[in-house]
Amino acid sequence: MMFFDFVVQHWFLSLVYVLVTATTVFRFRRQVAMKTNWYRNLYYRLVVQAPSPQLEGVGKTILFVVRMPLTLLLFPIAPILWFVLGYLDAKEQKRRDEEGKQRRERERVERERKDQENARRCEARKQWFAENKPKLYYNTVNGVTAVLRSADYAEVQKQTERSRRNGFWEKDNVLLPVRDTFVFVTKQGREMIDANTGSDFVGRYKVAGYISKLDDIVEKSGAELVRAEDIFVPWVNETLVLFKQQSETMHDCVHTGSHYHLVEMQAPAELQPLS
Repeated sequence: MMFFDFVVQHWFLSLVYVLVTATTVFRFRRQVAMKTNWYRNLYYRLVVQAPSPQLEGVGKTILFVVRMPLTLLLFPIAPILWFVLGYLDAKEQKRRDEEGKQRRERERVERERKDQENARRCEARKQWFAENKPKLYYNTVNGVTAVLRSADYAEVQKQTERSRRNGFWEKDNVLLPVRDTFVFVTKQGREMIDANTGSDFVGRYKVAGYISKLDDIVEKSGAELVRAEDIFVPWVNETLVLFKQQSETMHDCVHTGSHYHLVEMQAPAELQPLS
């Protein structure tokens, strides 16, 4: 009662006190009092288990009435609550620091495991390529060279045969256009693509690079470059497929015309590096 008598007699100081301590009081009520078992059980019985929306509203009103005197009772001990919250914050920060330390340790262990596994896979890939010389199948028309990896070339042959059988592809000496086609060009080939498509979009995003880049990849890897005149070369003409449809079919290979994508990825999936 002495506290409340002081509030009445010194209302200005009391107002200042309330404003200063309000954050602490409401935070304690939200983070501590309202998370106690008794309050949660009360909330569950009055709100969650309410048989109708009307009774749920009544339950929320009762909870509001309960919180009001609880809040008033917390103001006199607000300085103590401030220390309590400080202790809880320090405890929570310690828990977070410990979790962060454990997480970083797990990440370090995982990185070491991946590095060791990738080193093992790298050696295994070298052995695999020593026993399985990589091949790249290509076809060139008017300065545009379309390149397929071995597995992609074999797959498009199967797809083309099925499409011919079903009547969707009638050209006997040309395969279907396939998504994983890597396109290399000469200067003249690039200019022809831009002219045929009416913009530089295809040349920017659907071309892996100039033909010398392919030469470098073949030289570095020792891959066998095999001419396959049945490979579909895109953006040369629209006799079989419209340029728009060709562009939609081909993948964006601007960043994939590399030794890794053309050669290393020919190794089995279990030998590919972990990301």
